[in-house]
Amino acid sequence: HGAFLLSAEQAGPDAPDLAARIRDLQLSSTRKLGRELHRRRGTLGDDGAVGLSVTALLDQSWFLCSGMRLPIERERVVASAVELLAAYLGSGVRPPGGRT
Repeated sequence: HGAFLLSAEQAGPDAPDLAARIRDLQLSSTRKLGRELHRRRGTLGDDGAVGLSVTALLDQSWFLCSGMRLPIERERVVASAVELLAAYLGSGVRPPGGRT
């Protein structure tokens, strides 16, 4: 999913069938994630849009921390992502260290 599928599509051979399959897999995984988030919230909505938004948050955070090696502590980024997802889910979960 995510960055790996995007990389495969961009770096792979010019094969329209492969690119279409990669897009189908990406959309399928984002819809599943969105559906699960809606289930946990007890709400309805656009599963694909929510799943894509969360996937983008996680993928871009990972890429900027790991790929570009920005001078920011990975643990703080992970804690912030946990905090954002917990707030979206309304679970009251706090990231490690109790930071809000």
